[in-house]
Amino acid sequence: MRRLHDKGQKPCIQPQRIVVTHFGMMEYFFALEAPPIASTLAERMLGSFETVKPYPKRAAVKDIGEVTTPNLELMTEKASFIPLNWVCNMFQLP
Repeated sequence: MRRLHDKGQKPCIQPQRIVVTHFGMMEYFFALEAPPIASTLAERMLGSFETVKPYPKRAAVKDIGEVTTPNLELMTEKASFIPLNWVCNMFQLP
């Protein structure tokens, strides 16, 4: 697991239960060794794109619906989430 640091180089807690609302973000989180637990279009994308085919062996990703109409109940059930833009602004990756 990678260590994250804030902009002041202090260690941060790495998110453990990540839900992404756009399937394109899944690959980034797998690369950061912080696999999402749920994503929109997960079943379709994990089975069709060659770049993400190895990832289902590492973690189960629950499908939460379409990008335009994600299932909000499943999202809140699966994770206490922070909007992704907050995460990107808070953390600087080493």
